Amino acid sequence: MLNLLYARAGRDIRGELWERRGASPARRRLLIVPEQYSHESERAMCAALGGGASMSCEVLSFTRLAGRLTDAAGGGAAPMLDAGGRMLLMYAALRQVSDALSTYRAPSRKPAFLTGLLATVDECRSYRVEPETLMAAGEELGGRQGDKLKDLGLIYAAYRALEAQGAADPRGRLDRLARQLEDTRWGAGMAFYVYGFTDFTPQEERVLSALMAQGELTAALVCDTGDDPSGVFRPALRCAKRLARLAKANAVPVREETLDRPLARHPSLAFLEQNLFGPNPETPWAGECAVVRVSAATPRQEAEWCAAEILRLLREEGYRCREIAVCARRADGYGELIDSVFSRYGVPVFRSAMEDILEKPVLALVTSALAAAGSDYPYEELFRYLKTGLTGITEEERDLLENYALTWDLKGSAWTRRKPWDMHPEGYGREFSEEDRAFVAWLDELRRRVIAPLEALRKNPDKTGRGRALALYQFLEDIDLPTRLAQRADSLDRRGDRNTAAQYRQLWDILVGGLEQCALLLEDRPMELDEFSRLFSLALSQYDVGAIPVSLDAVTAGDAPRMAHKEVKALFLLGADSGSIPDCALSPGLFTDQDRDVLSAMEVELAPRQEDKLRREMTIAYETCCRPTRRLYVSYSTGSGDEQKTPCFLWERLGALFPAAPVRDGGGPLARLAAPDAALELAGR
Repeated sequence: MLNLLYARAGRDIRGELWERRGASPARRRLLIVPEQYSHESERAMCAALGGGASMSCEVLSFTRLAGRLTDAAGGGAAPMLDAGGRMLLMYAALRQVSDALSTYRAPSRKPAFLTGLLATVDECRSYRVEPETLMAAGEELGGRQGDKLKDLGLIYAAYRALEAQGAADPRGRLDRLARQLEDTRWGAGMAFYVYGFTDFTPQEERVLSALMAQGELTAALVCDTGDDPSGVFRPALRCAKRLARLAKANAVPVREETLDRPLARHPSLAFLEQNLFGPNPETPWAGECAVVRVSAATPRQEAEWCAAEILRLLREEGYRCREIAVCARRADGYGELIDSVFSRYGVPVFRSAMEDILEKPVLALVTSALAAAGSDYPYEELFRYLKTGLTGITEEERDLLENYALTWDLKGSAWTRRKPWDMHPEGYGREFSEEDRAFVAWLDELRRRVIAPLEALRKNPDKTGRGRALALYQFLEDIDLPTRLAQRADSLDRRGDRNTAAQYRQLWDILVGGLEQCALLLEDRPMELDEFSRLFSLALSQYDVGAIPVSLDAVTAGDAPRMAHKEVKALFLLGADSGSIPDCALSPGLFTDQDRDVLSAMEVELAPRQEDKLRREMTIAYETCCRPTRRLYVSYSTGSGDEQKTPCFLWERLGALFPAAPVRDGGGPLARLAAPDAALELAGR
């Protein structure tokens, strides 16, 4: 059974689904949501249905559902690649077929290019396009574009072949999930509810097809089946048609219904939801307005005004931090600003985003240690390693050692010699005092302590990939890195930075996972230390870290798509300039829109083209602006000179709908009076 539930934003879709799950007679009731909504949805489920709900109800993503099936049907013990392992496997696949390639005969080995290849393979896999299909299309097309498609098909085939020889790619788990569902009929008698998706890939559709054939599937889509002149609901309506077509192909009955269960919200926000897209209303809003537009000169002023306004809401209007969200279309430019500004203003914040492990000092420690051991201990690499603060020596010890190394230009054998150091700490021509001799002896002991684990790494007799990985693991244990990371996490906890502390507690497991992938995939292949260093850095470039909320009452900040289904009273949308909204970034893979058009003409469907992505951007803007129930703030920074910015279409549309609402200045000094530290800084100017 397939139930298609249509509802505009601002309707209580989640509440409706909770009630249906509570009343369903099915033996097991599962809510399937995107990965980033699972934690919040689990909390909302327990709040709505009580603590005993988990006995028969569960919140899963597609990935976690695949894990449930492997637990039930077997296969969970099979080795699985992680993000770093996938990068290493792609590197090996590219090397294997490089002589047979045309367009990519001399390809870059840089992470950006290999990441593009992985994104291309992922796209093909998600849309169930086989390597042979790409190669056949390239043969038929000919020319440079045909050569490109053939090359991608060859690389994809080599990647799949290498995968079949060892660990499996996690991007194929949905195919395995669909096969297991079809073979075991695990979902028989269950009720499934799907929420938070705009559309589905063919991989996901195959899973949903199996679920609706075995149990009852309710898919809740944010759209209006009536007139949609702006096309904002087109992706969701197209998704509904595809699901109905799948149901018909499997002889599954389909029921369609429209939900009219509005959430309690400010009247001006209800007016906004009805009129944000489409024709202009006959009369604009003239009453009390909950929509506020703010302009500031710089992103920092924008963030400071936002923090000050949040403090006002907390103090004067009784808001809780958890009832407030801050987002930008892409939070890349605002993430660090939000962390620093909100910390200074005393606003607890949880940033709902994954951070690149390359931004952590752990990577610098690993790469500089490998570089120092592999190239005779040059000054730059050795002290880059020591300056990570994770090597077990204090800053004072490091600085004194560095001064001595610079004084005598120490490198190579000077660091590894058995004979103790005997050079005067102040240079040539100085006479030694007893204090000088004691100081040099202390420096020599410090030198030996620093160099000993590096020398063990350099002199490792096993020159294979597995041997290099084991030696690096032993090196990290020798410098007691797990303890150092735990100490830094505890220090961050004491400073109140619990989110970063939670990320640091993940780093050791990520490093060990990367080393396990190297040992698994590089095996007995001989390699020098610099080559292993390059490959391990390549693997680490694919990992990121995140954390679940570490406080029950904190402002949530993140990308706008992550906020699209979060229930909040007040929402701040930062960075609403024309360069950010809509986000027109190209797809991460190597397929262009021209490639997609050509393949579509051959009945090979891939990810949406740029035009379709623009419609999705309209959907993101609509869902984001319709999330708050009491206040919506939209701001942008004007910039200056060559970096001057103009407001996006959303800003202009809000001005037309709410002409009586003034635009606030976010660049004034009054915002800094909201918090003691910021006010003190202002007073000191």
